[in-house]
Amino acid sequence: MFSSLDRYILREMISPFLVALVVFFIFIVMELLLLMSTYSFNQNIAWDDLFRMMAYRLPELLVQALPLAVLFAVLLGLGRLNGDLELMALQTSGISLRRILYPVMLFGMVVGMLTFVLYDYVAPWTMEQFHRLQRQIIFRQGTPQVQSDTIFRDPSGRFFYVGHYNKEQETLQDIMVFDPHGRTYLASGLQSSFPQTITAESARWNLDRWILSNGTAYQFDNGDELAYKVRFEELSIHVGDIVQLFNETRRPSEMSLNELKETIDVRRKAGQPVTNLVVAFHNKIIIPVGAVIFALLTGPMTLSFGFRSRSSGIIAGLLLTVSYIGSKIMVENFSLNGILAPDIGPWIPTMTFGLLGVLLLSGVDRFNQTKFKRWVRIKTNSS
Repeated sequence: MFSSLDRYILREMISPFLVALVVFFIFIVMELLLLMSTYSFNQNIAWDDLFRMMAYRLPELLVQALPLAVLFAVLLGLGRLNGDLELMALQTSGISLRRILYPVMLFGMVVGMLTFVLYDYVAPWTMEQFHRLQRQIIFRQGTPQVQSDTIFRDPSGRFFYVGHYNKEQETLQDIMVFDPHGRTYLASGLQSSFPQTITAESARWNLDRWILSNGTAYQFDNGDELAYKVRFEELSIHVGDIVQLFNETRRPSEMSLNELKETIDVRRKAGQPVTNLVVAFHNKIIIPVGAVIFALLTGPMTLSFGFRSRSSGIIAGLLLTVSYIGSKIMVENFSLNGILAPDIGPWIPTMTFGLLGVLLLSGVDRFNQTKFKRWVRIKTNSS
């Protein structure tokens, strides 16, 4: 059960949390308006389509804003209590600072769970609708523009991966086809209902078919063991209507955590690169965890260093935000370029901030004991 102290501290954080969220929302909408207006002028798109695209983008952008709103909520909420000496009053009543941080941590966990639900269940669907609408607009204007690093599924259930699209030569590169039904494309292949994977260096379109070049076909048995493997110089695969096919295109931002894991497993089994998918998979967890980490870090930081004014809390929040986002972007680039392991690299900023938060939390009472005794001595001498 919540005590009156817990409810009071939570109320102090909810107001700045909502204010921060509104500010982030305004910046998000302004950025989207600028982006979409430019897109409208360049592509001659109706405004109703633009507003639909904006609405589809909002959930993914709000996912980024929610953990940052926690950061400012804790800094400003606890900073107000610290500035009005209410925390000192609580300490004189025998309440430890670590106890005061319990509702702060709970607040971070609740926002973290909300962020995960939004990121894993809502954002994939809205991003899929966003890209579907975007492709429909492009299709209405002429030849579809294929994107690099995309995954799509045809009506029969086959999965296709395009690593790179050469727009000048109109060729596809780093191709993978996964057929869970085991239809055989080569005359020398095994007739089986078990999964089949085909990889190729490149491919080109020929009406409703892909002509794959320099590739390998793999067939698996019921134990997921490789049962058949053959090289080919050229292989023709029917892919059907190109508009319908690319309407099924799926990017990592359109996949849930489970779908990303399944895609990673399939591509690893076929020997395909998975670095970008692994980074996206971990980000699905890291961003919601960020809400908890920010609460863990900013709570004891505010109590220890005493951000008493709103301006000092805002400045501290901006510095932490820039530090976290900057380091996160840097290690993600390192991970994508193979400098850091994709399973470890994306976690470095979050774990660093989290470790700092744990250290501050473990020593928050000892650190503040000297300040508290000094405050009591000053009050005693002044009286």
